[in-house]
Amino acid sequence: MLSDDALAALSALGIPVRLDEPMAARCSFGVGGPADVYAVEPSDADAARLMAWAKAWKLPVTRWRGTDRQLAADAGIRGLVLGPAEVVGDATRRMFAEPTRGASVDSMVARAGMRGVRVRGARICPDDGNAVQNDGGATARDVQLLMDSVRRRVARDWGLHLVDELVLIGRRRPRH
Repeated sequence: MLSDDALAALSALGIPVRLDEPMAARCSFGVGGPADVYAVEPSDADAARLMAWAKAWKLPVTRWRGTDRQLAADAGIRGLVLGPAEVVGDATRRMFAEPTRGASVDSMVARAGMRGVRVRGARICPDDGNAVQNDGGATARDVQLLMDSVRRRVARDWGLHLVDELVLIGRRRPRH
């Protein structure tokens, strides 16, 4: 939540922005909570003025590309988000970078019998064990729980540490 003074300073810039913009609408994967401030494709000059505003108010700045490597957190993204007007893609994301040694992530997941495993609305693709899909209603937490499950299984069975290719951006809820 931004202070009234920060909002007044933002308004004084005269740059069109969207407050509390749902990131689910900005992510082809269809998940994510609100960004405090979302600027749609600002000019270089406007982007510089917005970043100076964010710095003055000690707010983080996120460049949202809406690529398949970004996933907005359910609790949203604090501060200023600079992003595209339209996000193109599908509701499937690669989870991990391929290991430099040993089997592929897909083959390890398949051998572990985890293809098609679901956590609520998120599911490991039945034909690609290194991809997660939103079957409807998935949350970023669902995706993270699914990735954690794969990561633990691969570490246990093959002794490999998987590196995330899908990056969660934004606020994380405290674990209870």
